Amino acid sequence: FPVTIGGGVELNSGSNYNTVKNCRIFMDDSVSSTQYVGIMLGGSAGSYSSSGEYKYNTITNNIINGGYFGITIYGTSGSPTALGNIISKNRISNSYVYGIYNVYPDSTQIIGNDISRPVNKLTSTFYGIYNSSVTRARIEANKVHNAFGPNTTSTSTAYGIYVSSSTTVGNENYINTNLYRDWE
Repeated sequence: FPVTIGGGVELNSGSNYNTVKNCRIFMDDSVSSTQYVGIMLGGSAGSYSSSGEYKYNTITNNIINGGYFGITIYGTSGSPTALGNIISKNRISNSYVYGIYNVYPDSTQIIGNDISRPVNKLTSTFYGIYNSSVTRARIEANKVHNAFGPNTTSTSTAYGIYVSSSTTVGNENYINTNLYRDWE
């Protein structure tokens, strides 16, 4: 019986004021399918990239191993539907591409997470924390390390924190005191 979708916790559109805390989520660390997500805030079941509303959720102190993504939030373009979510103190390891994937959010706090790929043998581009179209994000005190694990000769690209956003005065993103190490 082949498994084509895998993950730990999925909150769909309309999921507001929830806390996901102290969970241990272990997925295959040799998958390259986007259908494997540790904790997902997505608009519809099984889809990390469908927009939806998720406000004031807290994802904290979880251990997530493997999958394609560690944690995803996918809001709605041009609308503050992913508002005030907090991702803090999680340990995310061995995701195929993305540790944290954060798209169309407003006022997300990503604080004190440990993101790495120490034993993932699959070589791919690595994004510790990926942010697209973010507004008023606070990204601080995260540790991003061991991007290529045992693949020390990898020629793939690695991004500790990636931001693709244009903000206005009063809506700035703050990225400070993050640590990057063992970047071979």
